[in-house]
Amino acid sequence: AYHRQHHSKYYTVESGYDDLRDFARSEQAVIYDYIETLLNPYICGELITAADFYLYMLSRWDVDKTALRKGRPKLTIFLEQIRSRPSVIKVLNNQKK
Repeated sequence: AYHRQHHSKYYTVESGYDDLRDFARSEQAVIYDYIETLLNPYICGELITAADFYLYMLSRWDVDKTALRKGRPKLTIFLEQIRSRPSVIKVLNNQKK
């Protein structure tokens, strides 16, 4: 869904970009709603795994992070917890601005 939002030109003509992006966001919402039900507090329960860091990285691509978190309290806490980890802070601080 993120690829379709950020690289619409690979999927449709320019006049179809908005419809494609809207559809991708609606599909993405279904996925994040499902992830909300899984988090406890991580994807695999109490054990943090590479999948958690990958999910955090994917969330960074979201065009509307406020909407991503709206109505998803467990996801919001999850994202804040991952973001506060020293390893993640270091990586984010070393990214080119």
